[in-house]
Amino acid sequence: MTYKIKASVLSACILAACGGGGGGDDAGTSASNNGSNGPSQTYLRLDDTTVATSSLGGAILNGVTARNTTGTITHDTQQFQLSGESTERNLDDTSLFGFSDFEYATDVELSSGQIAIIGVAIATADMPTSGMAAYSGEFRGQLAQTGSPAVTDLNWNADIQAGFATGDLDMTFAGDGSTIIDEIRIENATISGNTFSGGSMSTSLSGDENNVTGTGVDLNGTFFGYDEVLTIPAELGGVIASSDSDTTISGAFIAGSQP
Repeated sequence: MTYKIKASVLSACILAACGGGGGGDDAGTSASNNGSNGPSQTYLRLDDTTVATSSLGGAILNGVTARNTTGTITHDTQQFQLSGESTERNLDDTSLFGFSDFEYATDVELSSGQIAIIGVAIATADMPTSGMAAYSGEFRGQLAQTGSPAVTDLNWNADIQAGFATGDLDMTFAGDGSTIIDEIRIENATISGNTFSGGSMSTSLSGDENNVTGTGVDLNGTFFGYDEVLTIPAELGGVIASSDSDTTISGAFIAGSQP
């Protein structure tokens, strides 16, 4: 199933940015977390209406820049507030992309008009310290070029490999709908605590690397929830932005743990 991006929001972010500065093989999960007695706390799903609060983490996309964010959610009222936001928001009123089948993370449009991926952040104490894990999910982005009135929606699949022992992430976003690129790869993003950032980006079309925005990328993201079976973060998500003088790519992604 594909979902139409709310073009008025994401297009405004990337069209204004055109002309700005530049920005493994599949494997199963084999990782272990810091503790031997399960997670250090209970992680509630975002839609849980228990009278409780959870710590949020995530990333905000602003034009061609990305940054991490934190906040809280009050589950029984479904109200959340992020650092730097002046008012609380209702979680049910803010989804843009219609990401599916995720329990701990979602996408939101902030009062500032910026796009964010937020979720119930895993505690650093519950992050794995060895092994690796596979995550699969969805990427929702757009590609814009100077001089072209059209903005191309990228409603693609996301496949991510987390190397917890080495502290890095490799991710692939791929799909159709564009005559310019059909794959984005980001390699060697750095895991720090329960967040990740950085890396080097490449793009290709039909297997031929073309790097339409160079190799620079602004990437930020967070690990969410806890997979009791695999003893790893249940989900991860974030935002990316990359641009050169005439092409801009930006978007958001969420992915869930795979056996």
